Amino acid sequence: MTTTTATSSGPKESVLIVYVHGFKGTDVTFEQFPERLQHVVYESRRAAGLDSVVVSKVFPVFETKGELKVATDTFLEWLTNETVHLETATRSRAKVVLCGHSMGGLLIADAAIAIAHDGGKPGSTAPGKEEENEKWPRIVALIAFDTPYLGLNPAVFKNGITKYAGHVEFAKNVVGGLGGLGLGGGAVWGMFGGAGTGGQTETQREDEKATEGNEKTTKARTTRNSSAVAANNVQATRPSKTPPPPPPAPAATPRWPLTTIPSLKTLATAASAAAILTTTAAAAYYKRDDLVGGWTWVTDHAVWLKNLWDSRGMRDRLSGIQEMTDYYTLIPASPPSHPTERSFCLLPATTHPLHSSWRATTFSAKTEDEVGAHIGMFNAAANEGFYNLGLDVARAVEEALERDLDVEREKEEEEEADFLVG
Repeated sequence: MTTTTATSSGPKESVLIVYVHGFKGTDVTFEQFPERLQHVVYESRRAAGLDSVVVSKVFPVFETKGELKVATDTFLEWLTNETVHLETATRSRAKVVLCGHSMGGLLIADAAIAIAHDGGKPGSTAPGKEEENEKWPRIVALIAFDTPYLGLNPAVFKNGITKYAGHVEFAKNVVGGLGGLGLGGGAVWGMFGGAGTGGQTETQREDEKATEGNEKTTKARTTRNSSAVAANNVQATRPSKTPPPPPPAPAATPRWPLTTIPSLKTLATAASAAAILTTTAAAAYYKRDDLVGGWTWVTDHAVWLKNLWDSRGMRDRLSGIQEMTDYYTLIPASPPSHPTERSFCLLPATTHPLHSSWRATTFSAKTEDEVGAHIGMFNAAANEGFYNLGLDVARAVEEALERDLDVEREKEEEEEADFLVG
């Protein structure tokens, strides 16, 4: 757990910046980013003449399995205690900035919504502010890092699926039993070229039929040519007069507005299949010597990962967020292998009400894949835009703190006016 503190002189202010890791994250997911951001925020507050105490904390490592709500409640209890400690030590109202990487961004969003709706529970109304019903802990900003608020980009798995080839058999065995979870194991595996066609998509079946047809045509042509050569000993194999079909145009990065987040009837099946395959591949690595243990690992974590294709949950979550910023990873196009830009998360359409909340963190076009960019966000060697990311996040925090100060000033002016009138 990371904890750093800084103070300055001037009007009293306390700021708590909290970080939450994502799926299978650790206490070093954010590397040195928390300390760097804490320093920049502290210096800017001091330059503004504020007596600020800036504290940076990383939520302790937790198991990313089971229901997300359970982890959210645990986080809220921890956050409540940390806020109490800071406010007691500084005798000031703490301003909380929540930061989450990957699925940690889902957790902090749910926590902020819980506080706004019912005082957090275990969060509560601010001590001494019960009559004003001021929500507490006081969340002033939500900052996400490559959080799939709209789901994962299916291209992520298309581009990286060969990495899991060494664990294919294990994954096949595990996914075959996913029917017990109501996740359609047979269909899921079929989408990735598993045995049988029962779970294949219509496109895959058509491609397979076309391939079979081409093989039959080639075989017949070869037979005819062989007969001609035997008879004349001079006739060469004639090339096909029908040119091969042109390759399909590269698809642009998928973008969906809030009202059309992929559902189970459209994209969710592919997203869930991809997430499940990722889980099983991970299980194959972590539990490669324990098939039964691997199956338990998958079932536990699949419950957590189901949030990646819960379209209703996504809509509700985004509808409940007032403001947030999601810094997503973006890899520029690098033809011919990657003719379009790549992102780990699905991006919103320009008509999305929170469209401006998504901000790109651009990696080198030489970055291997989307997953590499996703886990390398906080590594200066892997992320060419690491320092710009830090400065941009610091500005976002500053803007949030300033907006909160404006609200405080307005309240003070109203209270003063009411006092004079009274």
